[in-house]
Amino acid sequence: LVYEQAGSEQDRAMLLSYLHLGARRSEVFTLRWSDVDFPGQQIRLHTRKRRDGSIECDWLPITDSLMVLLEQWKKSASREWVFPDPDTG
Repeated sequence: LVYEQAGSEQDRAMLLSYLHLGARRSEVFTLRWSDVDFPGQQIRLHTRKRRDGSIECDWLPITDSLMVLLEQWKKSASREWVFPDPDTG
């Protein structure tokens, strides 16, 4: 229901990313297109979920539905960030 009420394509892509990846806000907001491996159907999340707080990367599989949505979203992308701030780019 929330997904259907999302105001924009970016909001829908972000919501599906949260749901399918189990990602934190900071992990989704720091995604770059170079972190998305379309041929390998995986995505690299930069996380601080380590005991010492250091940043490490984890590759996670992308579900088919998230893959389709990200491929569509990328067609309209003009920046390196997957989810740029709509106000500042």
